[in-house]
Amino acid sequence: MRFALRSPRSTTSDHTADPQEVADAIARAATDPSTPLRTLCGDDARLIDGAKTSMSFEDFETSMRAMLNWHE
Repeated sequence: MRFALRSPRSTTSDHTADPQEVADAIARAATDPSTPLRTLCGDDARLIDGAKTSMSFEDFETSMRAMLNWHE
């Protein structure tokens, strides 16, 4: 809820993961033992993961807080 309130995009926008992609990922995780239990779904998730893996945790946290205007 907190993310939805702070997000520059609504969680009901066209930028959310396709429900079928999410359902397929859940089905794969439940039926294929080689599938990781944590699977990224949607372009936003892949974009955020790419940013997270390309910088230090501190830089990632600073970037995300700035994007979400979430300074505590």
